[in-house]
Amino acid sequence: METKNYQYGGGHGLIENQKAIEDQFYARHQLRNALVELDRATRSKFSELTNQENPFHDRVVAINLEIASLRAEIMALRIPKAGEKSGRWRKSLGKDTPQGERITLLEAERKDIKPIAKARQIENCEKFGEQLAQLEKDRRARVNELRNRAVAGYIDDHGKPVPALFYLNADEIRSEHDDERKAAMKKQTSLQFHSFRGVRKNRTMIRYHVPSLTHEQQHTYDAYQDQVTALRATLIATKDKAERKTLSDRIRCLKSERLAKIDRKQGWSEEELFAGTTAIRVERVSLTRDAANASVWDKTISRAERRRRMETRVYLRVGSDENGRSVWGSIPVVLHRPLPVGAVVKEAAIGREKIGAHYRWSLTLTVKYGQEGRQHDIGSGIVAVDLGWAQETLKDADGRIRVAGVRVKCSEGETFEEFCLPAEYQKTLGYLDGLKSTLDKHTNEAFLAIADWRQNNETTMELKDQLDRAEASLRARKSLGRTPPTGHLRALVWALRKKVIVCEGLRLILEEWYERFMHLSEWIENGRDNLLAWKKDYYRRFAYKIALGNRTLVLDADDFAKMARTPTPESGKKNMKNELRHLAAPSMLRDALEQAFGKGNVFYSSFAATSRTCNRCGYVNEELGASRSFRCVSCGHECDREANATANVLSQFEKEPGTFSSKRRAAETLANLNEKERGVTGTDANSANDGTLAAGHRVA
Repeated sequence: METKNYQYGGGHGLIENQKAIEDQFYARHQLRNALVELDRATRSKFSELTNQENPFHDRVVAINLEIASLRAEIMALRIPKAGEKSGRWRKSLGKDTPQGERITLLEAERKDIKPIAKARQIENCEKFGEQLAQLEKDRRARVNELRNRAVAGYIDDHGKPVPALFYLNADEIRSEHDDERKAAMKKQTSLQFHSFRGVRKNRTMIRYHVPSLTHEQQHTYDAYQDQVTALRATLIATKDKAERKTLSDRIRCLKSERLAKIDRKQGWSEEELFAGTTAIRVERVSLTRDAANASVWDKTISRAERRRRMETRVYLRVGSDENGRSVWGSIPVVLHRPLPVGAVVKEAAIGREKIGAHYRWSLTLTVKYGQEGRQHDIGSGIVAVDLGWAQETLKDADGRIRVAGVRVKCSEGETFEEFCLPAEYQKTLGYLDGLKSTLDKHTNEAFLAIADWRQNNETTMELKDQLDRAEASLRARKSLGRTPPTGHLRALVWALRKKVIVCEGLRLILEEWYERFMHLSEWIENGRDNLLAWKKDYYRRFAYKIALGNRTLVLDADDFAKMARTPTPESGKKNMKNELRHLAAPSMLRDALEQAFGKGNVFYSSFAATSRTCNRCGYVNEELGASRSFRCVSCGHECDREANATANVLSQFEKEPGTFSSKRRAAETLANLNEKERGVTGTDANSANDGTLAAGHRVA
């Protein structure tokens, strides 16, 4: 069984009961911020207890503050001085500076005392174990109190009423908060408050309630659970890898058998959605599935007529009134494709996303389906993909952006092709960048007009302060080579409109600028959003095209965010050019491929240097660099870089499938370990190669 989200865009028509839907958005936001405030207070108390009488921790905190201050000084060195151009050479300033040397010493000291501080924290955890347990108990109780308060509705600290939150929304926010909290604690960061005005995406949802087990089903469940519990105890006790694998497989089989025997309804069927339930109803569309492809509507009907018939309306429960009666919200949607055959809907949500100055509404259905709902036939082919980004270094470069090299091996043979974004994509982006330049030009002209106006007119102290702050921000951003600020000017526009400040001459200048600003901003935002939607669809179509008739996908476990991570100021290293990476968005293509092939059919390589290793003799070319052509100095073999990488990945998967993992993070960790081991052995690895990649760690 697979679970996927199907999103349907809003159609033409009015939104019914929009106020009730927006009340849910606001109440969800308020509950999240209340939970963040509680988490900060709890973690502060936890830190006080675990760091009592811990001078080493205090020293680590002091070192972190000093390092942050020194890095700020290095960044200040990069600001061009009076009369200098904002040359890129200043970005490398920081290496071999007094600040950089001091940072090196501080980091070495911090590395030495961190284990001691950690050991003292562990001692305090044991010493204050009861108090920490009570602290966590109080936190959980307070979370439930905040959840119940949100469901009932309340008046906040500022005297503003917060609408009652639908209980399913409250449960979802609480669950999301738990996940965010765990991730923040793992990364040792703090949860951040969100401004409701600054939130681009909102949603309100409902969920299907899975029925309780019958007496017979409970008896069957308990019998299987007893076996699973016994096997898990044996699994924990044994250290033999072969036996652990056998036990894990047995537990997995028992769970599958249990799921098959206890057949509980998991969601609403498509017919129930159209007929209507107590939580959701979709108006029926006069369309049927296509005879040749059940994943699309009937193609014998003309496209224009199909598009007209796709328009429908969805009704979703968003809460209850004072008398306990259901409150419904409704939006028009376009059902551009049917649900998979035999799918059930586990969850439904009405969402809203801000694009420019307007909002885009959508319906998201979380569906669960089996093999009969797959959108393509499963074959026996293997697909190897090498993701990346390249443009100017390509052979016959024509403006296209290469995102991946794809090698397919099936019964018909083996083929390789490159997948690229067309040159028109970047041309469209260039056009939008031109509009942004025009907007910046109008903003600079507005600042000049304001400066001229100030020379000939007197201003109040309040207005003078605001204009001084705006001009100071403009100077600071210009010194860094950035675009002119607009926030101060927008704030002045609204202050003049609300007559908080009265100044007719300045109002005329700002109103003229604001009209152009809103027009161009809306144009740019809509253009970028349409381009992003096109790219997502372009990637999705390609992913399903290569998944057609192929069973398995293998690829490298690349961490693209880590590749493009900004170096520390004191390192003196230049930032990687992220513009091309953002345009190519290889992680977006990877997500589309994972969706197309489905869970359990995607495997990640735990090997490093797949691009630099010759797929014929196994020699590692350390001097490859950014070249798109691979040439082996050992055997003379020459081919495309991605063709070489995909051949290596595919060959290794066929020879040693156990060294691949279905979990990307696990494969990435092993790949880093293999890279370190290969670096230690150095050139000895080349003399020992026999046509395969260096031996990698086997994934358990």
